[in-house]
Amino acid sequence: MKYTQKQKNLLIVGGAVVVLILIILFVKGGPDAAVNSYLKESQGTVALEGGKIKVTGKFDCLPYKNGKDVTEANCVLGLKNNDGLYYALNTSKATSNAETMTPDDYVVMTGSLVRVEAAANVMWKEYKIEGILAVDLISAE
Repeated sequence: MKYTQKQKNLLIVGGAVVVLILIILFVKGGPDAAVNSYLKESQGTVALEGGKIKVTGKFDCLPYKNGKDVTEANCVLGLKNNDGLYYALNTSKATSNAETMTPDDYVVMTGSLVRVEAAANVMWKEYKIEGILAVDLISAE
């Protein structure tokens, strides 16, 4: 199919308009728009600048989706926020400004939230969690 010069120009202008709209939407929403739309903000979880979140709660064993009993032998430690929502933890890059912490202490963790569906490790799919918190900072509340 041959296009006339006028049709070619319209295609180019139309494509440029679409690209411009996508750029405006990305800049307006920012890189953290996807995180903030997924995040369930609550008293225990708050969105921060730059796509980070702050979660306040206690260490606890993550619950299974299938209702399987959690025992000491199969406990995977995570964070239960003040509203009862659970987060798996990736603390490989975390720093802490709390000298001593026990499982009963309330903590504040700041980091990035990774959706369960986007996690590289499929094991997280068996737990009833909001996502995996890639922790940057751990502090005592």
